[in-house]
Amino acid sequence: MSLKEYFQKIIDNNLLEGSWLFLGLDEEAKFDFVFPLVQKISNPSNVLIIGKENVLSEEIKDKFRVLEPGIDSVRQAAHFLYLTSETNKVLVVKSLEDLEFAAQNALLKIVEEPPAAGVLFFLSQNESRILPTLYSRMKIIRIPLRQMRRYFQKRIPAEMFDFLKAPRQEQGILKKALSDDAILFLENL
Repeated sequence: MSLKEYFQKIIDNNLLEGSWLFLGLDEEAKFDFVFPLVQKISNPSNVLIIGKENVLSEEIKDKFRVLEPGIDSVRQAAHFLYLTSETNKVLVVKSLEDLEFAAQNALLKIVEEPPAAGVLFFLSQNESRILPTLYSRMKIIRIPLRQMRRYFQKRIPAEMFDFLKAPRQEQGILKKALSDDAILFLENL
């Protein structure tokens, strides 16, 4: 069963509740997976996103309420989630590791005692930057890289790729400067 089918069954059986942590390197893949879920279970007025505005699309910023990461945003989110509503209230934290530990700590009460119609989606690349007490209270979903080659191509300068395609004698200079592990990584890349 695919991840989409799994979540569709959860939604169909009205079991999508509590806190979900989506882990993976590819921010786009996680957001592209989570956002259709959000749109299936709630309407834009009942969705709050905590995330850096410069990494969100204009469409998202126009359609949904967006707050910059910080403790004040977490407090606003708590207030928002506990307001009575006929439909699900959804909080999406785009990069949980962007929240300082004090803000993550403030999320702990919401995660421990979520509102009746509240669903919380947290996205993160780095689970080690999440408070262990918060991490331990979430359902964890790992999102794999969709296209590993494309993911790394976006993050490695074109010059590096050109260098890797260079004749072996030019690569010898680099091999003298790097560790064996770094060389192995680059060769595999």
